[in-house]
Amino acid sequence: MIDLAIMLTVEGMGVVFLVLSILALFMWLMGKVAGSANKEKIEISSDSTGFSEKEIFAIVAALSRHEGLQVVEISAPQNWKRVARLYAMRWVE
Repeated sequence: MIDLAIMLTVEGMGVVFLVLSILALFMWLMGKVAGSANKEKIEISSDSTGFSEKEIFAIVAALSRHEGLQVVEISAPQNWKRVARLYAMRWVE
């Protein structure tokens, strides 16, 4: 009984991998045929956009907000200078 289960598993996996390999080959061939018809190089440089760095930052922030990405807000403690001195003193010792 175990031999039958192992044989069916091996045959099933072989069929699946064969079908997936044929599908991958077909997709690759279709990509070569369809992709060679309209190949056009597009070059994008940072100077060609016409946006300043602040405008690009605003665009990225707006897109991040639109996509629902959460930005972690970081606030420094009120006594950050004292904490920094304590850590610096630990490193010196």
